[in-house]
Amino acid sequence: MQGPPTVESVRAMLQPLAATDRKILGGVCAWMMAEPQRIRDREWISQRFVEVCGVALGAGDDGDAATTDDVERIRAFVQTRMGDLMAAAMAVFLRTAEDLRTGGGPVTMERASAIVKSYLDG
Repeated sequence: MQGPPTVESVRAMLQPLAATDRKILGGVCAWMMAEPQRIRDREWISQRFVEVCGVALGAGDDGDAATTDDVERIRAFVQTRMGDLMAAAMAVFLRTAEDLRTGGGPVTMERASAIVKSYLDG
């Protein structure tokens, strides 16, 4: 059985990512931490990814529903970036779980969020 990704491999994976990519990763990781039992459900995780993309890409920022242009921009982003970003999100999630396991102390959402943030901040 292969172990969790190393700290170095996670940092290398995240290093070239743009700020929007990191924002999306943070949102997806938050969903994964909140409902870890659902991360293997492709439909669920895909829906969460699209929702987070909508927020990160500013769809409907003016308080109105997303426009046709917003929807197209999200669709194009999801089509081109979902594979790479979901792989990165899974790596961060697994690395965070390992850091929580080996770091001592209680396993809390606050600790997990701080670990994720430390990876995303580089």
